[in-house]
Amino acid sequence: MPIDWAQRLIGYHDQGDFSAIGRPCVFTANAWAQLRTAWGKRRVDPLRGLIGTHYDTRAALGEALHTPGATALEDLDDTFWRLADRGYARFLQAFAWVLPYRARLPEWTQTIAVSKTIQTVLKTQGLSHATLAVVQAELAAQGSPAAPVAGFQTRVLQHLEHEATKLPAGATWLASSDIMESVFGHYKAFTARGPLKEVGRLVLLIPAFLCELTTPVIHEAMASVRTIDVERWVHTHLGPSMLARRRRALRPDMKTA
Repeated sequence: MPIDWAQRLIGYHDQGDFSAIGRPCVFTANAWAQLRTAWGKRRVDPLRGLIGTHYDTRAALGEALHTPGATALEDLDDTFWRLADRGYARFLQAFAWVLPYRARLPEWTQTIAVSKTIQTVLKTQGLSHATLAVVQAELAAQGSPAAPVAGFQTRVLQHLEHEATKLPAGATWLASSDIMESVFGHYKAFTARGPLKEVGRLVLLIPAFLCELTTPVIHEAMASVRTIDVERWVHTHLGPSMLARRRRALRPDMKTA
């Protein structure tokens, strides 16, 4: 997800090693001038002979600068590396816009965790009067959230409590459309073998997708519902099939021929 990607990107930035980008560090004239302005002429002038030299890593460039006694790697600031590290410059060119979000990423991560926790409980356990307590216990195990996340969490829990109070006592209702979508997907896959794409009498198979078909269940179904009742339901709610309508439309032409 984008949050994880941003965290990995900032972690890569903080390591300070951009050699994987494939562009060397170069002690440019601008980098030399920046050091001269920051540290003075006497300390930096001995480094003039290194201008234009390429180094594979920051560490190698830092060691080269340290040899004349001018500096150590940890003394070089971000301004210097923008001028000397071409890999870093390329990184900033593509991803500098991500760095200002550093402080917000932990809050966003917590917000997503709260959302996923509530979503998981609702999907797996449904919505009932007991759902709020279950969700609160799951969230408590995650620790105290930041203030903005705590406000979001409170509002979601209030909405969850409001919706749960609408349910009858002891009832658990479906809180996600995933199951319904899966059932209709199963129905579409089953009917895909037919030449005519329509919602026909096979729609009555859907209840069979929701239970385990055993001999007693099948016997009870056949004994409790008459065939004529099924035919009446199909006629009332679905009407003639597409094939029947097509035959009816073509029948006069067939007689004429």
